[in-house]
Order: sequence, then C-alpha cells, then structure tokens
Amino acid sequence: MIISDLGHSPTLTNTDTGDEIRVGRYGVWANDARGKAEVIDCSDDLEALQAKHGPGLEIYQFPSSLPTVRE
Repeated sequence: MIISDLGHSPTLTNTDTGDEIRVGRYGVWANDARGKAEVIDCSDDLEALQAKHGPGLEIYQFPSSLPTVRE
C-alpha cells in the first residue's frame, strides 16, 4: 500500500448537473484480489489515514503547481 498526495483537494464538477464533489488530498492505494491498484480510502487528514492503514506507508507526492506544506 502507498499514500498518494495530490498537493491539494481537487473539486470535480458534473458537467450535466453542475454538482461538485471534493476529492480528498490523500488517497490510500492497495492491490485488489486480481493485483490491480485501486484507491481504498481518501481524506484530507493524513494522520487519520496513517492511523487507520499504517504510519509506515510510503507517501508519493504528485507534482503540483500549488504550494504544499509538510509538517
């Protein structure tokens, strides 16, 4: 498993309805039974994801034009 860091929390907009959905900044990826990678959890709270899935998971930060803050 790994954690992806998008650097921000993107908002997706349904072009038909105009509905907006916020996607969490962090996503936990794992392989399913067939060996395909899938997101199993996402949140803006990195600490909560680490507490739930393990503090030792590698964090992969995607390149972003937005500044990111690491504490």
